[in-house]
Amino acid sequence: MPMKVIKLTVYWDAADAQLIIGFIDELRDLLVDTYGDEIVDMHRRLVQNNTLDEGQTDLLFNDPVEF
Repeated sequence: MPMKVIKLTVYWDAADAQLIIGFIDELRDLLVDTYGDEIVDMHRRLVQNNTLDEGQTDLLFNDPVEF
């Protein structure tokens, strides 16, 4: 699959950027709640087939965000 580059030009202030970060966090959490088990299973199958690094099987989304 060829890599695609997407440019996103924005004119946000800090409050807008924080709002977007909150949206992305909420979206990620919803996707993990909905598809997390399937994603982990898919990654494990890819690791077993030697098509993905083992370190990419964990969905660790509890990383602290410092502002």
